[in-house]
Amino acid sequence: YVLGLDGVVVLAPKARKSAILPTGLTPQELFKAIAAAVPDPKDPKITHPNPYQTWRDINPKFPKVPIVVYGPPANSGLQEALLELLLKPQCGDKACWHVRQDQHYIEMPENSTLMLEKIKQDRHALGISSFRLFDQNRRTFKALRINGVVPTAHNLRSAAYPLVRKLYVYIPAHLAATDATTRIVQQFLALLRSPALSGPGGVFEELGLIR
Repeated sequence: YVLGLDGVVVLAPKARKSAILPTGLTPQELFKAIAAAVPDPKDPKITHPNPYQTWRDINPKFPKVPIVVYGPPANSGLQEALLELLLKPQCGDKACWHVRQDQHYIEMPENSTLMLEKIKQDRHALGISSFRLFDQNRRTFKALRINGVVPTAHNLRSAAYPLVRKLYVYIPAHLAATDATTRIVQQFLALLRSPALSGPGGVFEELGLIR
C-alpha cells in the first residue's frame, strides 16, 4: 500500500548569500558531489574514487568553495532513496552506489535538527533532508532547484521534481493466513486510508506527507 510521497531535498539557510554556493543542481552534479566513485569522463565504463574537491571542479560556473554536504547515514530510508533515485541511475558500477566517506560528505542522523544547526554554522555546507523536514523549516531554509524544479507538494505529485520516493506500508503475507488476521489487516488499512489520517488536512498531511 502506497502511504504517500516524499522528496529528497538539498537545502541551505535562507540567510546565506546565494553567491557562496550553487542555487541549483542537476542530478548528475549532485551525484558527483556525494558519490564514493564516479565514471571516468573519457570512458564511462571505468570508475575512479571521487576526485571532486570543490563545486567548481564539478561545474566551472560554480563557486570555488569546498564541497561539504551533510546527509543521511547508512541504513537510513533517506540514504536508500539516494541510492535508488540518484546513485544507481547515474552509474551502473556498484562502486558508485555508496556515498563518499570523507570530509566532503558528513553523515548525520536522518532528518535531525542537529543537521540543520550544522548547516547554519558551516557557511560552505549544504544538507540533504526529506521534504517533510524542509517543509517544517521553510521559514529559515531554502531548497535548491534540481533540474530547475523546486520541491513543492505539486511538483512531487506530478513527478516534475526528479527526486521523489514512494513511502509504502508492507503487509506480510502470513498475516492473511486466517480470516481473523485478514479482518485486522483490512481494518488497519481502512484506518490508514481514512480522511482523518490520509485526507486533506489530515494527520499525514500535517506531518508533511504528500498524498
